[in-house]
Amino acid sequence: MPILASSYTPSESASILVLFLFGVIINAVVYKQGFFKLAPKDSDHRYFSLKQTFVCFSIYFINAFFLAPFLFHNIVSKYGPFFESLKTRLVLFQALVVLCNIALLSLYLLFQNKTQLKALWKDPSTKSTSYFYDGLIGVFTWFLSFPLIVGINALCDKILDYFFHFHEVDQVAVRFLKTSSSSWITLAITTLIIIVSAPFIEEFLFRGCIQNYLRRYLGTLGSIVTTSLIFACMHFSPSQNLSNVSLLVSLFFFSLYLGFVYEKTRSLITSIILHMTFNGISVIRILLS
Repeated sequence: MPILASSYTPSESASILVLFLFGVIINAVVYKQGFFKLAPKDSDHRYFSLKQTFVCFSIYFINAFFLAPFLFHNIVSKYGPFFESLKTRLVLFQALVVLCNIALLSLYLLFQNKTQLKALWKDPSTKSTSYFYDGLIGVFTWFLSFPLIVGINALCDKILDYFFHFHEVDQVAVRFLKTSSSSWITLAITTLIIIVSAPFIEEFLFRGCIQNYLRRYLGTLGSIVTTSLIFACMHFSPSQNLSNVSLLVSLFFFSLYLGFVYEKTRSLITSIILHMTFNGISVIRILLS
C-alpha cells in the first residue's frame, strides 16, 4: 500500500518539477557509477512454486473479502457502542485484515521448507550477509525513486486535468489516513499499518512470491516488469475514478525500483525498507499539509 500525496498548488508544481529534474540527474549519475548493474547470477537459491504463490494469495484474498469482514461484523454486532464512529470502524477493519493476514500466512509458512524460506528473505549465495547494508541500500534507493515518482504522479495529474478536466480524488490509503488523524490512537494504528505492516506483507507477496516464481520463466527483467504491472493493478480502486491512472502509473515505476533492489541485494529486507521509507515520508507529508 504505497501512498502518494496529491493535489498540488502551482507553487508546489514548480517545486516538483525541480525535484523531478534533480531525480533524473541523480539517477543518471548513479547509473554511470554502475549502481543499476546486477551481479552475475552464479547461483540463486531463491525459489517459490506456483502452488505456494497461489496459496499465499488465496489466503490474502479470502481474508480480505470473507474472513476479516465476517470478524468485523461479529465484533461490531457484539460491541456496537464502542465502535460507533466511522474512523474507529475503518481502523478496526484494517487492523483485522492485517492481523489475520499475518497469522494465516505465518501458519502456512510454518509448514514450508525452512531453508527455502530463509533464502527467500536473504539468498545465502550473496556476497554481503549484512541486513544493515541491505537496509542502507533501501534508504538510498528512496532518494533515487522519490523525486521521479512524485514527478511522474504530478505529470499524469496535469495531463488528465488538461484533457478531461477531472476533479482529483485522493488515494484510498490517503483517505484512510486523513480519516484516522482526528484521534491519536486511531492515527497511531493507521500509521503502523501503512508504514510497517503493509510493506512487510506486500513485499513478501509480490517480490517474495510472484517475482521469485516468474524469474524462472521470464528472467530477471521480465519478472520485475510483470510483477510491477500486477502490483500496480492490485491497487486499482473504482472510487478513485481517473485518479487511478496517475496512481497506477506511479506505482508501476515505484515497483520497478522495489523489484530491482530485491534483485540487487537478493534480500527482501531491502525492498521492505524502501517501501517503508517511501510510505513513512509520504505519511509525514500528508499529515503536515
